[in-house]
Amino acid sequence: MHQSSGPHEYDSLDSPQAFRLLRLHDAPSFDDPIECAIETHELDGESHPCYTALSYTWGSSSRTEAIHLPASKAHINVTPILAQALRYLRRLQSTHPDLKSNWWWIDMLCINQDSLPERTAQVSLMRTIFQTASLTAVWLGPAEDNSDTLMFHLTDSTPSDRRVWTSSPEGNSAIKAFQDRPYWRRTWIIQEVCVSPNVMLLCGDKVAPWKAFEAQHKWLRQRSFPESHDVPDLRVLRNKFQRNELHLGFLVYRAKAAQCANPRDSVFGLLGLVTGGLGLKVVPNYKLSPCAVFSTAIRVARADLEESGLRDALIRGRRKPRGAYGFRKKLLAVMEEIQDHLHEPLSEDDSIRTDCDGFQCGMWDLCWRFCGIALQLE
Repeated sequence: MHQSSGPHEYDSLDSPQAFRLLRLHDAPSFDDPIECAIETHELDGESHPCYTALSYTWGSSSRTEAIHLPASKAHINVTPILAQALRYLRRLQSTHPDLKSNWWWIDMLCINQDSLPERTAQVSLMRTIFQTASLTAVWLGPAEDNSDTLMFHLTDSTPSDRRVWTSSPEGNSAIKAFQDRPYWRRTWIIQEVCVSPNVMLLCGDKVAPWKAFEAQHKWLRQRSFPESHDVPDLRVLRNKFQRNELHLGFLVYRAKAAQCANPRDSVFGLLGLVTGGLGLKVVPNYKLSPCAVFSTAIRVARADLEESGLRDALIRGRRKPRGAYGFRKKLLAVMEEIQDHLHEPLSEDDSIRTDCDGFQCGMWDLCWRFCGIALQLE
């Protein structure tokens, strides 16, 4: 049985650009205990090794498995989903050329999850971490529901064979199960995929380039395949990000169906995608209550709307948004509602509400309704 003396004690990250990378040790057997080493590097410059960033879903933490660090005779507990992913990654990195660096950035292991200040600081680096990675690996889970066949058609079949299979009952069922995986409902994946220059899908032992999945997803949406709308249309967001066209209000509204354990991440998890407007100045602060974070998003969307001049043009009747009968009345009503809810100034002390119930908070409903109105004006 593998021995470790106790929980791993992280060294502090003393530099604003400091981050940790993990080297995953090989093992003879798939089920062997997972061993790794963790080192601190600087994100700016070229002193850090090439690494792969992992995009995945945490899953439940009610049960955990120990990841061992032999050098310090310590361990870190992770969720079963990550432990399972690490076993597959360990096997894939010995066989797949794009995964052979052995260096990984994995948030659950590379960030001290017990340190709120460190978590807050590292969230601000997430965009750069994923942009700098030589590859972002999207872990979807083990092979099941005919996913091996689906991955084959993404990479190795002809376009005509792929479309015939996709249109068959077997293909329909496999696609539905594939797109129903929990990964696609996670807020953070929107940023992780959109900012990454090189993305690869991993499902069991199969690997497929993101562009192949993106092309298939576009084809399915064009044919109104029902389950295609359960997966965020990341192609649109990736293109807008590359063209510097993303404001916070647009992102909050487009990501409203995504899920996150911490309600604050419905805003903070999107900040790395913001390329314009006041959202560029928002800094993650997990000491704020969820309703204070939602309030901040409303203020940013309102300021961006006012800065564009569209709000005044609409209120004065000089502009009609597309398909918007009664839109001016709707905007005026929600602006009045905002004035009733937001108070100035908003400080950290007066915004911490012990009774805020996250996504059930009325401020969340107001936040995405207003962001939706702002979106229609773009």
